[in-house]
Amino acid sequence: MQLGKQVLKIQSKVETRLSQIEEFKEATFSRIQQITKQTFADATKIDFQIYGSMATKLAIDTSDMDIAVYGVIPAEKIA
Repeated sequence: MQLGKQVLKIQSKVETRLSQIEEFKEATFSRIQQITKQTFADATKIDFQIYGSMATKLAIDTSDMDIAVYGVIPAEKIA
């Protein structure tokens, strides 16, 4: 099998696996948001951002999820 065809086959497998875990990933992110907002008093100022391979769609099925959480500590209290 040619290298190009092998790469396309692997890419297809990874894309299939990622689509299969998409619902789980979204549920996990939602749960993290929920717990964080329940934990901190001023939840209206909390914001979340996914970055890294998940955000750029370069993730593989075993990639972690990079999440930035903003607003937990007021900016004026950051040294």
